[in-house]
Amino acid sequence: MTAEQLRINPGPRTPIHAKHYGKFSVDVYLLPLHRIVVYEMEGYITVDYIEQYIDDLLAVAEAKKPIGMIADPRKMKVLSPEFQKAVQDRFWPGIAKLGVKKNPGIVPPAAVAQSSVKRMVSTMGQTIKLPGGQKMEIALLESLEECIEWITLG
Repeated sequence: MTAEQLRINPGPRTPIHAKHYGKFSVDVYLLPLHRIVVYEMEGYITVDYIEQYIDDLLAVAEAKKPIGMIADPRKMKVLSPEFQKAVQDRFWPGIAKLGVKKNPGIVPPAAVAQSSVKRMVSTMGQTIKLPGGQKMEIALLESLEECIEWITLG
């Protein structure tokens, strides 16, 4: 498959996990053509559910062994400081240890969510370095197709 075909064709989506955490929900699916997991988030996650949400996503990463994971927060209202910290301190190191090399996010349209996501990513920079020499790249891109291209070709 050429680079152009990869951009145009994300391939089939295989649903692998869906759950509600109070007023927050996540739908997770696999793009088997690319070995990429996409997680679409909607609503607002309260502090009570953050740890369980991260545990569930880490379990998905462990089971599916993706090369990349794409965060789709386009339906989120805002990312609380507690949620941002948990992503930085637990989620990113956790998926990197499981072999995920890239974790781009799609820029959300809502101004508040967009500023939360941009603040979180700019705090960490483009590459996350972990003890033991592991690293993972993060980025904010405009579309699912751009994220797939960045993971598979970048």
